[in-house]
Formats: sequence, structure tokens, C-alpha cells
Amino acid sequence: MGRRPFARGGSPIAIEHLRLAGGAGDVPAIERAAEALRSGALVAFPTETVYGLAANADLPEAVDRLYEAKGRDRSKPCTVMIADRGSAERLAAGAAGEIPRVAAKLMRIYWPGPLTIVVGSGAGAIGMRLPADRRARALVSAAGVPVLAPSANRSGEPEPRSGDDVIAQLGDAVDVLLDGGEISGGVPSTVVMVDGEEAHIVRAGAIEPEEVLGATLMMVLFVCRGNSCRSPMAEVVFERELAKRLSAAGRSDELRRWRVISAGTDSPSGSAAHERARQAVEEAGLDLSGHKPRSLTVDAIDKADLIFTMEGRQRDSILGIVPDAAGKVMLLDPRGGEIADPAGNSIASYRLCRDKIADCVRRRVEEL
Repeated sequence: MGRRPFARGGSPIAIEHLRLAGGAGDVPAIERAAEALRSGALVAFPTETVYGLAANADLPEAVDRLYEAKGRDRSKPCTVMIADRGSAERLAAGAAGEIPRVAAKLMRIYWPGPLTIVVGSGAGAIGMRLPADRRARALVSAAGVPVLAPSANRSGEPEPRSGDDVIAQLGDAVDVLLDGGEISGGVPSTVVMVDGEEAHIVRAGAIEPEEVLGATLMMVLFVCRGNSCRSPMAEVVFERELAKRLSAAGRSDELRRWRVISAGTDSPSGSAAHERARQAVEEAGLDLSGHKPRSLTVDAIDKADLIFTMEGRQRDSILGIVPDAAGKVMLLDPRGGEIADPAGNSIASYRLCRDKIADCVRRRVEEL
């Protein structure tokens, strides 16, 4: 790419095609691009998905040039690229008053990464993305200004995967090109709009829509050792008690926003719930015939909003894997007691375990 003059403070300067080779050697190029971005330049740069086109959102003339370069309808807002989650909190405060629970959960699970989250409504809506690409985050951080950053293509045209693609579509409308070579991904970020507890996909992308929407549910996870008796019993009892409470409050439609699962800290020892556990819950009008034991995963821990364990050692195991989960992991018994494993004992022991679980679950549902 040739050089072209760009005015900053009344004096024209030359903006180069800056190549990124990786490592510390990229710092001068990124800092130079950030300086130009602050001054009103349009900067094309690589992300983990496609190349983006950045403009200083505080400069109306830069924003105008961005829309003109892309041929984009001004009624369609552009994504704000951020360098950290603290920036998201500040932006969301202006758009929605605070970050909705669903948006905060998606940020926790998928950021940094290829997910754009839109909060607020109408003209005040704002889309935010924290990219996984360190070069993109470094550019935004070094710029120190709000950065609008849609993909670096003409609207309706293919998203660019290389610096050459950017030049082919936008030509000298770009002032600075941070050229990181060809991107292997090539699929733009998934865009999800969050409105209170509701979410819907605006654009399918790098993360499957079903996965994103599944993660927005209020997820309750019950954990025991083998996931063949205590935690699956707690799972079905909780589902029943939650449905009863929501129905009594005239909010049965909210049940669709919940997901209740169970898992074990050990590898499953069988392919179904324990026979006596099935019998005990069947006597209470519940069904475990379709339960298949599963092992606890980091993904389940991350996506859970509430995690209840039968014993303290399961809580310790979870925190040993994901220390940040401390605020959502607790014993099922709100009084601090443990629920002993009935494995190897008589059906009477399973009934006693079922009844204790049911009492603890009712107390926990009342806390919601």
C-alpha cells in the first residue's frame, strides 16, 4: 500500500502500511496506529475473526468517514471494540443503566472472543466486543479513546481475511493498515442482543447461535460424587419445586429461562441412575428413568449461575478447578450440613436421603 497524507493538528503526515510480525516487535507499529486513530485516521487491523476498521468515536468526522468508506446505512450502529471488561461496564451504564445478568454471563463465558453483545434499546443501544486477538486489544488500549470497529469491508461484501482483502475493497479510504497476514478464521463474530432476561441472535457467526442462547439460561447445577443418586435426585426435585413456585406466582412462562442439570466429580460408574435412587423418587411422583450420569466439566462450572454440592469436598474440588466460582458454589443444605452418600445402603437410606434433599431444595427455592 502506498503512503498518503493525513492531517493531524493542521500538519500532514504520512501513514504507512505497517506489517505485524508477532512479539514485542509489533509494539511500535501498534502505538503508531493508535496515535493516528486518536487523531482521526481510519485504521484497519486484524482480529481473531476478520479484519476490522477502527475510528475514534469521539470525532464525528472520523465516524462520518467510517460510514462513507463502508457504504453503511447510518441507522445501523457500529460495534465498539473494547480492551477490557471494565470498559464494558462503563459503556453499559450509559446504554442500559447497568449490565443485565444475561449480558454479564455471556461476557464471562465468551470474552475475550468472537461475540458481540448489544445492550440497551433504540437509539441508545450499543454493541460491544472484547476481541481475543492480543493485537486488536493492544490497539484499542493504546488508543485510549472509544473505538468504533465494524469489519473492514464494503457493506454487503465478503469480510476481509487479509490486508490485501482490505485494500481491494476499501483502497485509500483506509489511512493505516496493521497487516497481520491472512486470518485463519474468516467468520465474523456472532452478534446477540440482550434485553433484560431475553436474548436473540442478530447475526450468526463464529459461535453457534444455539450455544449462545443456551448459555443465557439461568443454569442450576447439582454436584455429588458419582452423579447416580444424590445430585440427580436433587435435579428432579428442584425442577418440580421451581415449577410450583413460578406457577403460584403466575410466572409459569419464566420456566423456559431455566436449565437444571447435575454432574459428578468422579467418572460415572454406570450408565443410569442407581436403581434405588430411581425407586425413591418414583415413590415421590418423579422420574429418573432417563438419567445418564455425567462427569463435571469446566464448561458446566463456567455456565452455571448456581452450583449446589452435597458435601464440602465437592465444593473444594470445584474451587480447585475454577477458583473464580467461589461466589456461586455452596452446600445444598442452607444450614451448612452435608448430605451423606446412600450408596451401598438399603432403600430406606435412599428414602431418607431423598427427603433431606427435598427439604433442602425447598429452602433453596424459597431463597430465589
